[in-house]
Amino acid sequence: MVVVDLFTKMAHFIGLHENATAKDVANTFLREVWKLDALPTEIISGMYAKFSGEFWESLCEMLGVKRLM
Repeated sequence: MVVVDLFTKMAHFIGLHENATAKDVANTFLREVWKLDALPTEIISGMYAKFSGEFWESLCEMLGVKRLM
């Protein structure tokens, strides 16, 4: 996984298993990126939309963010 801060151009290169789930990616993101750069306002992903949605859902769940419905 490669995460780039578009403002500072700082990049994180993180190894993941080939079969990593969206929850695995969210957990790794929190552990490796969020602690240094905080929560992004935008994510540009090369993955399909369902994966991106599952990633955000997992990330929000891990952070304790609740949906308003």
